[in-house]
Amino acid sequence: MMRPYRRLLLLFLPALLAATFSSRAEDAQGMEAGKAEMARLVAIAIDGGQLALDRKVWEQKDPEEPTDPEERKAWEKKKLAKAMGREADQISDELLKAFGPHYLSKTGCQGRFQEYMNTFGGMGGGSGGGSSGTQSHWRIDKSSASGRIESDTATGSFRLQITEKTLAERILVVEDDKDLGFTLRLAERASGRSLLFVQTPKGSVTLVVTDGDAINTYTANDFAGLLRKHPAETQVKFLRPLAAIGIEPPLHPLLPPVMAAATTGFGAGAAEHASQADALIAKLSDEDAAARDEATGALIKLYPFAVSHVRSAEAKSEDAETKMRLKKVIAAHPTIEKALDFVKEKKLHEDKAYLLDLLANVPFFRKSTQARLAALYGKDYGEDAPKWPMP
Repeated sequence: MMRPYRRLLLLFLPALLAATFSSRAEDAQGMEAGKAEMARLVAIAIDGGQLALDRKVWEQKDPEEPTDPEERKAWEKKKLAKAMGREADQISDELLKAFGPHYLSKTGCQGRFQEYMNTFGGMGGGSGGGSSGTQSHWRIDKSSASGRIESDTATGSFRLQITEKTLAERILVVEDDKDLGFTLRLAERASGRSLLFVQTPKGSVTLVVTDGDAINTYTANDFAGLLRKHPAETQVKFLRPLAAIGIEPPLHPLLPPVMAAATTGFGAGAAEHASQADALIAKLSDEDAAARDEATGALIKLYPFAVSHVRSAEAKSEDAETKMRLKKVIAAHPTIEKALDFVKEKKLHEDKAYLLDLLANVPFFRKSTQARLAALYGKDYGEDAPKWPMP
């Protein structure tokens, strides 16, 4: 049972903190401020061709948590300060002892939820929740965002909603239920853009992307099929917006950046893509700034089809402007950079069976895959996968 003084302490917590600290500007980063914490709250992975919520991370310790007692105390003060929207040097040992247990929950989905909401900093309308049998819920209201989490240990159902009150005024909703399926929605009130991903209990998926009056719908038998049929759209319109707020699946052979790295990260790629890249690279040193900008933008779009070619050009370039812009092109695809090591470790760029699967089922990378296979076989058998010798 909670002691009376603890109840009073939590009741007057906002007022006590407001009196203890000087005011500080509101966090201007919104959901992006808590990417690391979101990754431990909503961890997704590709499992058996389906997109799944990885709940094991809820019980894992923060990888940045120090083992040394003094370093740990400093780390906890920093986290507590972030939760309160203050500076670490304003957190005394006494405040850490008094408020740390309330703000610094350790594990479980509710603990991870509180950890994430702490990243918004500042004070707000408080928090509350409760449980009944196997069901529990918890809400946290901040000045810049509000959140609610619901779970049922009996059915395994999970629901999370985060609402920004400022900036882009985004709404994130994640629902996972074995009888209803997996749903993920991210909407931006300020721009009218939104994405809705629905996966049925049997695995079929629908992705609906809205931008103003434009609505695009993509469907497949499972998430792996969605990646094969619509890799560019899935990457740009679904995975990239989620990655920006910390929701990102581990690298997988069917993720578009991995396919790009496997097909063109360790070889020249298709001749026509190399030719296009060379023409654009030549324009990066053009006297006209607009021409340089246009070529840079086009190269960013072309990069997945000419990874090795562009990286080699950047390494060899002696022109400062060209080198700077090529670095910008490479930096625009951070997941491809991560994928290169993954591909090399798994030897996917040398895996003929994997590449033949891409040739047969991923039209978006067909020309790149064909060129990579031709380099491995020493002969080009064309774009029809069955015509290639089986490995």
